[in-house]
Amino acid sequence: MRMEVATKATGWRVTIALSSLLSCFVFYPFVHECGHLIPAVLSGATVNEFVWTPFISRAHVGLSNVSGSALPWVDAGGVLLPTLVGTALVVAWIALPSKTSGAIWRLWMLVPGVVMLVGNLGLLIEATIGSVSYRHMHLLAQAVGGEGIIGKTLEVLPSVWTVVVLALAIRLGLRQSKATEPRSG
Repeated sequence: MRMEVATKATGWRVTIALSSLLSCFVFYPFVHECGHLIPAVLSGATVNEFVWTPFISRAHVGLSNVSGSALPWVDAGGVLLPTLVGTALVVAWIALPSKTSGAIWRLWMLVPGVVMLVGNLGLLIEATIGSVSYRHMHLLAQAVGGEGIIGKTLEVLPSVWTVVVLALAIRLGLRQSKATEPRSG
């Protein structure tokens, strides 16, 4: 019995460590750069290079001929695609019943989803102390909401969304774990 508990604990630790490592250094940079690439290609821009080197954190999309109307979407795409993917993974984690899908396999959805969403928290730093010349959401927020409070709110909206989705996941995750605990009495 004791060996079985130790093996399960090790399996959880390995799963969390490996999925975190892969999510941070492989999956997130790829999805982020694809977020820039997809609206650029859809708008007819020329892709000069697509660099993605796993585990070295070297990822870059070189573009030319990006139209002025597409540029806000190309810049924001690096944030918006990971937001969509992260939200989908967290929702899938919430929706799958833990008894039938297996807890360790569910972690392979939850951890990358959380990593995708937590990457958005950097937008708060970009919006407050970041460079005026480049911020991921700045051009889109400015185009949609202007320079005022609406534009500033839109610039950090993915960060706010992250907090809401993660709070919901934690609340529902706790509710599910309480529902599956054996009752004492």
